[in-house]
Amino acid sequence: MKKRDIIIVTICIATALICMALTFWGNYKNEGVLSPDAFYGVLATFIGICATIIVGFQIANFVKIHETERQMKKVQEERNKMEEDREELYRNIKSIRTLLSNALVGIARNTDNNFDKVLTLIMSIYCEHDKKESGVLLSRYKTLITVIKKCSSKELYKVYDHIQNLKDIDIPKDTEHYIEIMKLHLETIQLVEEAAKKEKEKEKETKQTK
Repeated sequence: MKKRDIIIVTICIATALICMALTFWGNYKNEGVLSPDAFYGVLATFIGICATIIVGFQIANFVKIHETERQMKKVQEERNKMEEDREELYRNIKSIRTLLSNALVGIARNTDNNFDKVLTLIMSIYCEHDKKESGVLLSRYKTLITVIKKCSSKELYKVYDHIQNLKDIDIPKDTEHYIEIMKLHLETIQLVEEAAKKEKEKEKETKQTK
């Protein structure tokens, strides 16, 4: 029970006790004789005390219920606000990732360095938020595989450390061109890993020769 509720109940009990004390005081002044009227008065006072206590508790409960409802309403409003903020944040992230992905594609188109071109194309696929945009995704994979096939094994070896970003991509199975996209996805990873393996073997042979 809260402090405010205790105060309300205490005031009710104190008021009833004062009324009862005044009743007995009146009888004491009447030479201590308890007449039937006085007895009924005391009985009525006692009933009044009980009723007052009950009413006090009811008032306290009413206040408590009202306060609880107010807090629940406040919590619900805060929850709704958090949900709205979460959805807004989700939309902003989606928009930012799409813009970043498009910007990386633009960079890839305007560079002649194969390493930079491959790296920016990989990151553009990774950053693209909506993997169900099958047309966009398929186009970027086709561009990526075309550039990779033009790269030397040494150039692809430099990309090897970044290929994990491509491995982490989760492409939904209900994507329209899922099979075609996955073929290009796996071929890209395979070409880079094979190039990296070849370059590592060359490095090993060079060390052994020395």
